[in-house]
Amino acid sequence: MDRVIVDLRERNKEITSKYTAASGREGRLKKQQAEANNHIATLVELANWVTANIKPPQKITIAEIKAKYLAIGKLYGITDVPGEYVEIFRKAMPEHLVNWGGAPNQGADSEET
Repeated sequence: MDRVIVDLRERNKEITSKYTAASGREGRLKKQQAEANNHIATLVELANWVTANIKPPQKITIAEIKAKYLAIGKLYGITDVPGEYVEIFRKAMPEHLVNWGGAPNQGADSEET
């Protein structure tokens, strides 16, 4: 009888650890999904703002994109501007609205050495 109890406790311990690990991963994934949703909402609002307020020949610069991204992102709890999202935004917007001139950024966040 004692051996059965010990076996059942070990099995319970294994199952509990597997469940705890799975629920932890699920929690992290839900948090990442919520963050991604907030960034997508910010990008959509930024695109709406740019198309409504920037008229050619005026063009929006990277600095202006980042500043407006943070201003809109505050509503969603965003405190930083990922460089990848800025590049996605710039590539998706019409060329006559985005400033592509100037020197390239050196030491960008996404750059690896």
